[in-house]
Amino acid sequence: MVLRSGAARDLLALPLVEAKDPAWPQWFEAAGCPTPNMTSRPALRLAGRDFYGQAALAGRGVALLTPELYARELSTGQLMQPFSTVIDLEPRAYWFVYPASRKRSRPIRLLQNWLAGRA
Repeated sequence: MVLRSGAARDLLALPLVEAKDPAWPQWFEAAGCPTPNMTSRPALRLAGRDFYGQAALAGRGVALLTPELYARELSTGQLMQPFSTVIDLEPRAYWFVYPASRKRSRPIRLLQNWLAGRA
């Protein structure tokens, strides 16, 4: 990846993984770049944020990733973080999943009740 001026706007010349993700305008704003129009950009559509890192590793484009989740790839040079700008994606969503066969187990019910009380 070649960043000519070292500015965030240089990324607009590169393919962006999930260019229509609402996090991109937030990131560009946080990086001090006027918010670009992302609606007309070609988009690599993926089923979820888990696949963004795989797309970046495969050379398919620039991705917004959580640096802590890709620490090994960053430290080995497989991925690079050209800017220190990090945004907090709110709201966060979590799914409570468990095997259907354990639906009635006491630990599952206790955790489910506790989570419901925190929501």
